[in-house]
Amino acid sequence: MKNLLLIMTLVASLSVIEAKDIDLQDAIEQGIVKASVKGVGGHLGKVLALEVTNIQNRTVYINIPVGLQFLSEDEGLQDLINTQGTRLVIAAGRVNKLMLNAMCIQPSNGSPSVGSSFLVGTLATGALLELVQYISQKQYLDNLGQSAVWTLIRGEGLENVYGPDQNKLNDLVQFMSQLTDKEVPWYNKEKLPPPPGQVFSAEPSILHGIYTFHLEQKGFANLAVYDSTGKEVFLFLEHFEVLPGDNRLKFKLTVKGYKAGKYYARLFLDGVMKEEKMFEI
Repeated sequence: MKNLLLIMTLVASLSVIEAKDIDLQDAIEQGIVKASVKGVGGHLGKVLALEVTNIQNRTVYINIPVGLQFLSEDEGLQDLINTQGTRLVIAAGRVNKLMLNAMCIQPSNGSPSVGSSFLVGTLATGALLELVQYISQKQYLDNLGQSAVWTLIRGEGLENVYGPDQNKLNDLVQFMSQLTDKEVPWYNKEKLPPPPGQVFSAEPSILHGIYTFHLEQKGFANLAVYDSTGKEVFLFLEHFEVLPGDNRLKFKLTVKGYKAGKYYARLFLDGVMKEEKMFEI
């Protein structure tokens, strides 16, 4: 009877071991599975077709973690990073096929095309992993999340993060500020479409922001943009009435064609400058 109980205990223990999840990259290294990864065209969204073959004589449980990197076999094309965690249950000798959500992590490289081959890389580390995990948690799987990844990788200011949903944008920028110790900007840059064959553009098209200021008395104000030489380059608002207290103005300015450099949005009340905010192109 004791021997029977011992055997049952061992079988139960082996079942627990077999049922344990293993990350895809570890399963490949240990010869548990084989994987084929192909691009379906594009750099964002469900752009990776993954096939995982179980080469064991038992069911395996494979984890594809958020932050797993996929390395392009073509050095001219972008590497991608997984943005949604997935768990696979694959019976012995069977193949599991699925599409993976991913984002580009090499903005200067070309976009993967249909049939582009990838290798399963390692899990991202540090700030990149934390950012992608947050993007996945919040489901910022669109251009907002992609702009955040590019901004982090390029080491740029957080004004380069942009998306049309102001609440999501504010949330992500606040998170990135805590992650990177970079200042929360008062504006964000919407970029021009990228050149042919590329997916990333560094050239800003429109500035979006909230211009805040406090006044002690009401009056009539002008808001204008000046370059670094003090020359007025754009009159944003002229002779508009403002009330005392805290004020907020929605700021949207087309900057396509502006020369690179620092610019200043200056608020004048009855001819006296009351507020100045700098932005950079």
